[in-house]
Amino acid sequence: MYAGDHENFLPPMWYNHSYNWPWGHYRRPVVSNLLIYGFLRDILYCPSFAKQDTDTLWNFTQGFKALGYAFATKGSPRVAATNVFEKLQQKVVHNQDGSYTIGVSEGIFVANATLSRGNNIKDRARNNYPQVDGGWKGHKSPHLNGLIHAGGNALYLDSHVDWNFFEKHVVQNQGGADILIATFLPLALNATMEKRLA
Repeated sequence: MYAGDHENFLPPMWYNHSYNWPWGHYRRPVVSNLLIYGFLRDILYCPSFAKQDTDTLWNFTQGFKALGYAFATKGSPRVAATNVFEKLQQKVVHNQDGSYTIGVSEGIFVANATLSRGNNIKDRARNNYPQVDGGWKGHKSPHLNGLIHAGGNALYLDSHVDWNFFEKHVVQNQGGADILIATFLPLALNATMEKRLA
């Protein structure tokens, strides 16, 4: 609905400021825009980690809310540029191997915030998913299978939701050595590009 009222643009995840994570610390006006269009507080947190739907995170600071999903729209901090979507439309990505089109059925713009202490892609068992305390004690990744993250839900540009197994997730953090918490998100890439990146 937001896109329908704003010439196909998705709600930006910034408000005259720079933030650290794609899954939280959104300015209240950004969240207010989502609420106007029918979002309720409880759907901004994953049911598999309902403990996260707390007043402490909802009112994280005077100006910010920490949510349970990572957004990949304009202004989303530390998300790879290839995975940021500004509009509800296909996107052409250019790299050294050529150009690739990410269709609306492939482009992910909201996903479970999958967090870990550590960003080891090859040996994911070396990362810590159940104890990711940062600004809130008790933070962890949703959808845990024992000590390992199993996967997560993703909202695509064409409005369908799908489950992505953790093997399809990659670290999406962009930043320096100050990053202590890694954010794993599913690749918003078509099969051709995934094959080239493998």
